[in-house]
Amino acid sequence: MKVMVFIYLLVNSWTDYKTREIDLRYTVLFFGILLWIDIWKGDFAKWEGIFPGILLGGFSLISREKIGSGDSWVVMAVGCAVGLTDIWKYLLIAFVIVAGIGLFCVLFKRNQEETLPFVPFLLLSFCVGGIL
Repeated sequence: MKVMVFIYLLVNSWTDYKTREIDLRYTVLFFGILLWIDIWKGDFAKWEGIFPGILLGGFSLISREKIGSGDSWVVMAVGCAVGLTDIWKYLLIAFVIVAGIGLFCVLFKRNQEETLPFVPFLLLSFCVGGIL
């Protein structure tokens, strides 16, 4: 399952980096594969992992898409695959990395409003979190 999540995040990281948008076709496909695997195994234990993504979607609405709604769909998909505990760990690591990069951009690139794609940081946190 971890390899499948890695490939999913890798593909979405590339599209998020290049276009600053999430291609939801990959997410729908990933959800479909997860559902099929869970039906086949008869185990729906990790589906509570969608709740951090739902929370992130709420922040997306409140912030007027400063946090993209596509990012919340990606977090929901990854949360379904890895479970509630791991998705919180990956989100924490990703937010710390994004905050550090954002602080660097604010300190050294003045007079520029720059958006950062979130999914590449989620991929990095998935790799780092897998090591920890």
